[in-house]
Amino acid sequence: MGSPTGREDGQHIYDVVIVGGGQCGLVAAFALLSGGIANIRIFDRNPAGKEGPG
Repeated sequence: MGSPTGREDGQHIYDVVIVGGGQCGLVAAFALLSGGIANIRIFDRNPAGKEGPG
């Protein structure tokens, strides 16, 4: 049985949420993806196109 991906109200449920899309956040996401965990979300306070390591 896998983890749920949604709630009754339609909102998505993530296995992992990473706050911060800098170098450490991206490395953490890569490690999770490499380990087979793909239901993740990365939050970064910069606008789209400006996220990630600067």
